[in-house]
Amino acid sequence: MVQRPVCKLDLEGIVAKQKFAPYIHSREETTWVKILNPKYSKAMSEYNSPPVFRGADMSQLKTFALACLLAGSLILFPGNALSQTYNFTTVDVPNAISTICTDVSNGGTIVGFYVDPNAETHGFILISDQFTLVDFPGATGTLAYGLNDLKEVVGWYTDTASITHGFLLSGGKFSTIDEPKANGVTNAWSINNSGEIVGAYDDLRGDLHGFTDVGGTFTTLYIPAQWRNQVHGIAKRGQFVGTILNYSVGQYGFQYLTGGYIFFRFPGGVWTSADRINDNGEVVGFYGSSINGEGPFSGYTLQGGVFTGVMFPDSIDTQVHGVNDSGSLVGQYTDSAGVIHGFLATP
Repeated sequence: MVQRPVCKLDLEGIVAKQKFAPYIHSREETTWVKILNPKYSKAMSEYNSPPVFRGADMSQLKTFALACLLAGSLILFPGNALSQTYNFTTVDVPNAISTICTDVSNGGTIVGFYVDPNAETHGFILISDQFTLVDFPGATGTLAYGLNDLKEVVGWYTDTASITHGFLLSGGKFSTIDEPKANGVTNAWSINNSGEIVGAYDDLRGDLHGFTDVGGTFTTLYIPAQWRNQVHGIAKRGQFVGTILNYSVGQYGFQYLTGGYIFFRFPGGVWTSADRINDNGEVVGFYGSSINGEGPFSGYTLQGGVFTGVMFPDSIDTQVHGVNDSGSLVGQYTDSAGVIHGFLATP
């Protein structure tokens, strides 16, 4: 969508602006958008329906303004989520204080990170009940967060100057990933089988932006008007998922499809994270009811517009972070004693 000063926007549709956004008219940072949907007053009930709103509900219009900026769709899924039975297995690194599983390959390899008794963070790879340590050389802390079927691992580490860098571990060799515009923080979240990497970085203003890295060529996901965003997962066809955040209205998950974006929240939740997408288009993540992003959280899967709730038995908090093409899930749960464990869930 071409953005123009607001006096020229109102030629074919309705003009909207986030109520908390400043009055900016420049093309690159405009907070005004034109809503081209002539049926904005009707209620939406289908996953792939055009984004529409009830009456003049500006709380919905302000979020749709963001969707217009990205030529995508805001989806507020109605109704209740479904539930599905999984076989859950706890994953704990020996002697760890806490363990978090972040991704799982189609071959069943799991990656994640753990905190040791000295409160230091280390990455790990789990293959057939055997843990392999993932520590970037010389780092003060390492988090392994994504992997592909070639067993290439991405994540991030902190150096002795407290700078956070992304990394790629391929063929037993580490390489650093720094988004060129980053100011001290680059996180590499996911990698697909083509070697495309997605993540996020902090810029000089302290704003958080998602990025894609294709063969060393970085592309920033730019969302203007006070929205922070991260790209968390990428599938083989370049489809990716992530989050957008504004502390005034909470956090949405998003899914990028050919031609645009879909933004969504779990029904009844105000804080939704989209963490991974598999090659079948199944999205996983977690959601909560606090606008500030405080737990407890519950996990979910999303496919074809249908949410399915995921909760580790007897846990007080469950977060789903990864999914493979068979629908196996990995993530973290908190037990009644407040201890965080990793898990594997198979359908």
